[in-house]
Amino acid sequence: MIYGDGQDTRDQLHGRDVARAFEQALATDAVGGYNVSDGERQTIVDLAGAATRAAGLPGAPERRPAQKPAVDFHVRIGKARGALHFAPEVSLERGVEEQLRWLRNTPS
Repeated sequence: MIYGDGQDTRDQLHGRDVARAFEQALATDAVGGYNVSDGERQTIVDLAGAATRAAGLPGAPERRPAQKPAVDFHVRIGKARGALHFAPEVSLERGVEEQLRWLRNTPS
């Protein structure tokens, strides 16, 4: 279900990429704060599409009126790319597919 037009954006980051960013930070002399994400702006529509495709569902998610103002969350990862040699490896599509596979194989 998508509230509003679904054009607000989010960055994503797979847990393995988070762990790798920490490992790379610990292996350097870098100090300070670093943004880590996939560095891509994905809309809510993009996220819903990835989930729908991974689940093999037909059609598009249901749309509902917005319940709050749209907000974009996007960070620049250039500093982490340079100082930590960080580059995300797990794509949105692959991460969603892995998450769904894990959910389907985990007893409730």
